[in-house]
Amino acid sequence: MRKAARFIGIGVLLIATGYLGMLAWQTQGPASDNTIGTEVAAKSYLVNPQALSDIQAVVDQRTDLDLSVSLTDLQTGKSYHYGDNSAFTAASIGKLITAAAFMNDVEKGTASLTDSVGNTSANTAIQKMLVESDNTSWAAMKNKVTLDGQQAYAESIGMTTYDAAANTMSSSDVALLLAKLSSGKLLTTSHTGKLLSYMEQANYRGYIVNAIPAGTSVYHKVGLLEDRVHDAAIIKRGDRSYVLVIFSKSPYGAYDFADGASLFGSITADSLRAFF
Repeated sequence: MRKAARFIGIGVLLIATGYLGMLAWQTQGPASDNTIGTEVAAKSYLVNPQALSDIQAVVDQRTDLDLSVSLTDLQTGKSYHYGDNSAFTAASIGKLITAAAFMNDVEKGTASLTDSVGNTSANTAIQKMLVESDNTSWAAMKNKVTLDGQQAYAESIGMTTYDAAANTMSSSDVALLLAKLSSGKLLTTSHTGKLLSYMEQANYRGYIVNAIPAGTSVYHKVGLLEDRVHDAAIIKRGDRSYVLVIFSKSPYGAYDFADGASLFGSITADSLRAFF
């Protein structure tokens, strides 16, 4: 009996020790998880509300222009809009949709970057269209993709204001397109990288790009007509990035491009303060 009691005692001790060990593990487990959660919370991506208010103030002051500004935080997904959010004639901003729609056709297997487009390859036509804003290449690419194809593609990714025939869209829809492109939700990594590399080289750099400081990357496309300037960009520094789209149009005739450059610089500087 004494021997049996000793075994029972040892068993109880082992069970108690196991229980205490499990209790200690359970206590440590949540504590560790909570610490990680705190670290994640400490790294939450904040936005400077005063900088956003300053963008609103600029838009409110410029009653001489039809002005639309859309931003999307690429870490949180939150979007912000200021000014007129109706559809504008988009000028060369429409080249972004043509390029993305064709790349989507390539991924579906119904087109190839080696296809003949006009007197060159599709790959070269897209490069000229985005880097040089070449209209001849754009016309050839639109014939290849078709207006119906562009319309269907834009609608499939959630753009609600785009009209392929009129080449009209809102700044918010352009921000949506760039946000999805930059996050890899439209195309493969390879095709996304190709379009972004062309946008990084794109000309007409006197608007958003001119206000971007060293150490910050920018990928953009400008649209120009006699009465308007639009610029749409993905802006990145470290692990922080956002989309900025500015549409501006003179309702009274010819556009003052020097004034436009100053306006775009001011809004871009405010956006940088907002996110960085």
